[in-house]
Amino acid sequence: MKKNPKRNWITAYSGRLRKATTVLFIVAIASGIVYAAYVQRNTVKEYFAGAEKNFHFCSDLLSCQAEVPVYNVRSDFQNSSEALCSFRVQNFCDELNVSAPSLMYEIFVYIPGLGEKKYGDGSMSGETPKQTTYDISLSDLVALGYPAGELTSGDHLQLRITASSFWPYRRHLKGTFMIYPAEATLTYSMADNAGEPVARLRIAVEPGDDLQKNVTIAWSNGAVPDLTNPLFAGVTASELQAKSRAVPLNTAATYEIVFFKDNPATNYTGATAALQ
Repeated sequence: MKKNPKRNWITAYSGRLRKATTVLFIVAIASGIVYAAYVQRNTVKEYFAGAEKNFHFCSDLLSCQAEVPVYNVRSDFQNSSEALCSFRVQNFCDELNVSAPSLMYEIFVYIPGLGEKKYGDGSMSGETPKQTTYDISLSDLVALGYPAGELTSGDHLQLRITASSFWPYRRHLKGTFMIYPAEATLTYSMADNAGEPVARLRIAVEPGDDLQKNVTIAWSNGAVPDLTNPLFAGVTASELQAKSRAVPLNTAATYEIVFFKDNPATNYTGATAALQ
């Protein structure tokens, strides 16, 4: 029996059509899956982006900006009963922006040269404004393991505070507190001057509540001060005879006085400065 060429052509065409239809069906399903996955990913992203917008972890003094704020504080930092610095953390930025989710956080203290230690942690429920104030004292730092002698040996104390939320989102708030004595302090020094014709008295007056402090400059035999220095303007004969002069010096300032030595070979150390 002869085969019908037309029927063979129709059969071949039908087979190719079924294959093409199957391929198109698979492509359609795959495209649908890809599109569904795309929609799901973007929906999830939008959900978390929206949720994070409703998350607020703020402070009155600490900041999440790249530039860490620095605060100069006047405090008797050698008195363990007095707060060295105070700051607040809260779950709101203002009355219209309150964190919807609850949050958990930690507080860290860093002291240059002495390292970082965990100060404490806390949590706040969402929806309603809440805040917690922290007062950090010298005794708190000692309790964390910082050596008391190291904390009080310098002319100031630097604390870098970090408040970090770790649930449900991470946010880091930072601030640096430069703690100076409540009263201005004075330091002076004289470098080795053996073999030099002059000696130099350097005076530094630390910042304080007052803009100026009265300082007594004294010197012993072996050298005389440079009377062209503005600090000796109007010096009297009696002051020169007594080798002592009281002058007002600005706080947060440094000064230098040159003394002409009687004997260049010696190391003159007879000049001093003291707060009145």
